[in-house]
Amino acid sequence: MSEEEEKLRLERKLESFFHGLNAGLKVLSEVREVYDESMAFEFNSLNFLLPNENKISEIIAFFLDPDEVHGQKNSFLKIFLNTVLSDLKQTEILLSKEIRVNTQYYTSNGRPIDIVIQFGNNDFLIGIENKVWGACDQSRQIYDYAADLKEKSKGKYLLLYFSRNGESPCIESITEDEIEELGESFKILRFNSKDAKDSIIMLFREFEKGCMADNVRAFIKDFIKYLNTQFNVGESIMGETDFITDYMSKDENMALALKMIYNGSEWSIKEKLLRKIAAQLKNFSDEHELVCFVEKNMDELQNKYSRVISFRKNGWEKTTEIAVWFEAQNMKNCYYGICHASDKLLREIYLKLNPALGLEEPVLSDAPQNWTSNCTAYYNKYLDWNDSQPWLDMITLDKDGKSKFLADLFEKLLTVLNCAQQVAQETGIKL
Repeated sequence: MSEEEEKLRLERKLESFFHGLNAGLKVLSEVREVYDESMAFEFNSLNFLLPNENKISEIIAFFLDPDEVHGQKNSFLKIFLNTVLSDLKQTEILLSKEIRVNTQYYTSNGRPIDIVIQFGNNDFLIGIENKVWGACDQSRQIYDYAADLKEKSKGKYLLLYFSRNGESPCIESITEDEIEELGESFKILRFNSKDAKDSIIMLFREFEKGCMADNVRAFIKDFIKYLNTQFNVGESIMGETDFITDYMSKDENMALALKMIYNGSEWSIKEKLLRKIAAQLKNFSDEHELVCFVEKNMDELQNKYSRVISFRKNGWEKTTEIAVWFEAQNMKNCYYGICHASDKLLREIYLKLNPALGLEEPVLSDAPQNWTSNCTAYYNKYLDWNDSQPWLDMITLDKDGKSKFLADLFEKLLTVLNCAQQVAQETGIKL
C-alpha cells in the first residue's frame, strides 16, 4: 500500500470514528435539551460568586465550624476528623473541647495559613493549606507552617495540604526529607477524585449524606457540582465522559484512539487554534488602535506566569498591558486584567470594576518582570486551559457568527481598556 493510500485509509477511519462519536454525543445533547427545563443541568448558584481560592477556603471553613449558621453543629467536623485522623478515638476527645475555626490565620512570623482549627487552648491544631488552583508555594512556606503549628501545640498538630490531584508541595516550600520527618503530622488531600475517601469531593458527599437541612444540602450539592465542573475532575452532567471512554475502548476503536492520544497531536492542535484566532485578534486590535501579542508557543504557555494574549495602546509605556495570563503551570489559573506601575491608578480601576468583574485588589506583583503592579480577575469561564472548553469555544460560533471565545474575551478586555483610559484621564496618570 502506497503512502497516499495509507493516508486516505486513515482519513476514512477517522471520519467513521468521529461520525459515530458525534452521533452518540448528539443524542445526549438532545436528551439534555428535552429535560433541561425541569432539571436545569447547567445551573449552579456558585457561578454567581466567582469563587477564588480564598472563597473556597471560606466555604470549607464554614462547614467545619460547629458554631456556623448551617445548624448542623459538629456533624460536619466529626466527619472531617474521622477522615483525616489516624486514631478515630481522638475525634470524640477533640469534639469535647472548645473549638475555633479561623481563616487567614497568621503564624508568629506573619505568614497566613488558609484555615486553622484550634481545639481547647491549642491542645491540638489542624492547619489547612488550600492549593486547589495549583498556585506555587512560596519559599519555605509549608515548612514554616508546620514549625509554627508544632510550636504552638507542643507537637500536637496536623497540617493538611489540599491540592488538585494530590500533588506534593514544591521542594522550595518543604523538602521530601522534611515531609518524611513530619510523619503523620502532614497529609495531602486531593480535590480530584470520585471515589478516594481522602478527597475533598468525597468529604462533601459525606457532608451531604449527614446534612438534615434541605437548603444547606442543596448548597453542598452545588459545591460538589462546581468542584467537578470547574476543576476538571472527570465528571460530566449527562455522562459524556463515560460515553466517550466507552466508545474509545471498543475493540474496533481502541487502536485509533490510542494513536490519537499518544501521537502528541494535542499541543499541535492548540497551536493551530491560536494561530487561527490571531487574525481575528489583529482585526480587533486595529479597530481599537491596539498593539496585540498572541502567544503561539505551547512550551511557553506551560510555564508559570505565561501571557497568552496581551494588548497595548500605541504610545503606552511598556509596563502597561491589558492581558490574559496564567498564574500556575500547565495553563491553569487563568486571569485577565491590567498591569501598570501605579497602584493609585489600579486602585481606582479596582473600585470601578470590582462589582462587575470581581477584580482582585491590586498588589505588588512578582510575576513577569516588566509588570510592576496588577489589577486582575479570575477568567472564571476559561480558568483551566487544560480543559477542552476554551479550545472548543474558539471554533464555535455564536448567533452573530463570531467565535464564542473571542466574543467573551473582547467584551472583558474592552471593559478594562475603557475604564483604564477613563481613570487615566481623571487622575492624570500616564498609561
